[in-house]
Formats: sequence, C-alpha cells, structure tokens
Amino acid sequence: MIAAMDDSLGSSYRLVEILGEGAMGTVWRALDRRTGEQVAAKLLHPRLTREPDTVTRFVRERTVLIRLRHPGIVSIRDFVLEGDRIAIVMDLVTGGDLSALVRRSGTLPAATAATMTASLAEALAHAHERGVVHCDVKPANVLVDQATGALRLTDFGVSRILHSSTASTTGSVAGTPVFLAPEVLRGERPSPAADVYALGMLLYELLAGRPPFAGGHGLSALHSALHMAPRRLEGMSDTLWGVIDACTAKEPAARPPLDQVTPVLHAAARTESQLPLPPVSRDEPLSATAIPLPNTPTSPPQPDTPFAPQPDAGTSSPHPGTRT
Repeated sequence: MIAAMDDSLGSSYRLVEILGEGAMGTVWRALDRRTGEQVAAKLLHPRLTREPDTVTRFVRERTVLIRLRHPGIVSIRDFVLEGDRIAIVMDLVTGGDLSALVRRSGTLPAATAATMTASLAEALAHAHERGVVHCDVKPANVLVDQATGALRLTDFGVSRILHSSTASTTGSVAGTPVFLAPEVLRGERPSPAADVYALGMLLYELLAGRPPFAGGHGLSALHSALHMAPRRLEGMSDTLWGVIDACTAKEPAARPPLDQVTPVLHAAARTESQLPLPPVSRDEPLSATAIPLPNTPTSPPQPDTPFAPQPDAGTSSPHPGTRT
C-alpha cells in the first residue's frame, strides 16, 4: 500500500509503502530525508501507546537499544515520538522471515539449522553483554537477508518495554506463548536465560517444522511450558538434541550460557546431516512433539555443571518418546 498525502514521519522521514502488519504495529518502507537511504519504520498500534509510561520507557531505553550493533541484529537507528505516534526506525532488510522459510521448506537440514542457531546465539550474546534481553525470540522475529541469506534478529527489547507496565496489573506477559520460558509465565522478570530457552525452542522448530508445544490453543502452550517437555524425534542427533534439552530446561539456572552453546552448534554445523527430517504437521496433536514431565520431583539445578551434549559419533538414538 502506498502512503497517503500526509506521509511525513517526524521531520526526518517520509513513509513510502506498507511492508507488513503485526501484533505490535505496521512496518513501512520509509525514506530518510537526510541521507536518501531507505529504512524500515515500525509504527506502533495506538492501543499500545496510550499508556503514558510506555513513552517514558521508550525514551529511557532507546539509547541502549540504538547502541546494539551486530551483524546478526537489525539495528535500531532512531525513535520518533510524534503526538500519539511512536515509531521505531530500523535498517531495512529485504527478504522474508525465518518462519516463512520453515513453512515453505517444512523442515531444514540439521547442518543448516545448527548454523542458523549458532548465528542467532552470537547475536543474543552480544545483546546480553550489554544488558538487553530480547524477550520474544522466535522465527517470525528473524529476518533472512535476500541478498546474502544472513539472519538478523529484530524487535530487540520492544516486547518487554511494551508489556512491563501492564504486566503487574493485568497478569499479562511479554512474548509468544510457545516460546515463553516457564519462569516468565510465573511472573519473573525475563533474564538472558529466557532467551536461551526460546533459542532451544527455535532450533526444535527448524528441525521438526513446528515448536514442541504447538498443536493446541494458547492456553495449551502455556500449560505445556510448565508441565511438558519437548519430545525427541527420530533422527535428531545426540548433539542437537543435547542442545535442545539443555536450553529448554525448566529452571533458568540449569540452562547453559550462550558461550557454551555456540561452539557446540558451530561444530555440529560441520558434521550434521544435510538432509532434513520429515516435518511434523501443525495439525498433529500436541503429543506428537511433547511429552509430560515425570511426576517425581527433580533434583535442584547445578549451574556450575559445564554444558556437554552427548557425542553423536556411533551412538544410537533412544526411543523417540524419551527425553535424555
């Protein structure tokens, strides 16, 4: 859709055309009047900007978000506060998102999935070192550069900013149900470990064609995050299953830090299969990709235990219904 007559965004940008719409707002192709560059501008839905505290939080946190500079992150260039409008001006990445790629492909080869997840882990680690938690890691928030095929995470921290003032009064939480860590559902403040959890869920989706707790409504996904575990599918290697299993641990202290996950994924990218697994249909029941947690209490997490997925060489996979 081409912009209407009043196409100005602040004094520095001109809206050109709508690129897409989502839960948080409308993304426009825009022109930076100062440089002539094309950029992306996300105009947040008015219903998200009526809270006075929302504007305050954007002003407070925009300096941190603008300083995030990494090849795997869609850089935020500017925030525009204009009347009742809030716009986030970002790099323009031409291409679709990772969710669309998975839907077209069904599943991705294990080697490709490992490579992609490693690059996302590096981008997240960069943000975590600077005190920024994404809070909504999912394939739809990963853009695939049409020219290079490189992945770039978008919407860093925006979900947390929008939800933080209302969560205490409404009980709402930031993020997408099938990727939410259990502690976030319990009302705890998201930490880097919540992004690690979502990264494990994302890797599972790349290999299986859907996240583990899909196959039900939103409440089912929330219940599953607390009471179920991902099901190991036949053909998942010991190495990548080890990453998924560790990253999706229910207790945040039991999840490995990203600097331990990333080298494992890089090594897996060199040795994993180039063939994809059969996709699990999104119409299949929840039990196709999830199993109930055992009723017996689990031992306390051991945060100092180094992350060490089982080697993949010459080992046999357990039954698909087991979680090791």
